[in-house]
Amino acid sequence: TRKEPVEEAKRRQHVLQRLSNITKAWIRTIMITEYRMPATEAEQVESRIFSTGSYRYNVHSSGSDIDLVLIAPDKVTSRHFFTTLVERLRGESWIKNIIPTEDAIVPIIAMECDGIDIDLSFGSVKRDRIPEKLDDDLIRGLDDSAMRSCNAVRVAQLVIDLVPDINTFRQALRFVKAWAKARGIYSSKFGFPTGIGWAILTAFAC
Repeated sequence: TRKEPVEEAKRRQHVLQRLSNITKAWIRTIMITEYRMPATEAEQVESRIFSTGSYRYNVHSSGSDIDLVLIAPDKVTSRHFFTTLVERLRGESWIKNIIPTEDAIVPIIAMECDGIDIDLSFGSVKRDRIPEKLDDDLIRGLDDSAMRSCNAVRVAQLVIDLVPDINTFRQALRFVKAWAKARGIYSSKFGFPTGIGWAILTAFAC
């Protein structure tokens, strides 16, 4: 895999910050317009965007996409996600090729942000402010779609927290992913593990 140039790494970080700013402003708008919440209270309602997959583990390569999960308070719904957020994203000149896929097992908005492919999924939880780490209580009782999105974040956190040496894990996972792809055993369509499966197996070995 090609190592990511410094300039590309900076562009990824910039894209994530801009997306975070957009979603926070979008949620404040929902709170004020739909729930008639005073602006000062709406400021306190916060979402959070989490990365998952290879970007979260820092084993991504140049040109790879980023899997993201937007977790929001339960006043914000998947209907909002696929209507008003999509409209807002389409108003941004630096975001192109927006494809909402609402009927997938994990519904996502796929898009290209400043040349970087992003897959953004969504989950809402019963909190007005989303913590930096998700615990079991936070995701208990969610519907299937929200559970899948939130659990992807939770599993990534657990893997990183449980491996004894994160640098060894990253080096090993880079090798394992490249090895699996080269041998055609990196695909759930054919019954093989995908990224999260190989990450868990590598973490277990570590």
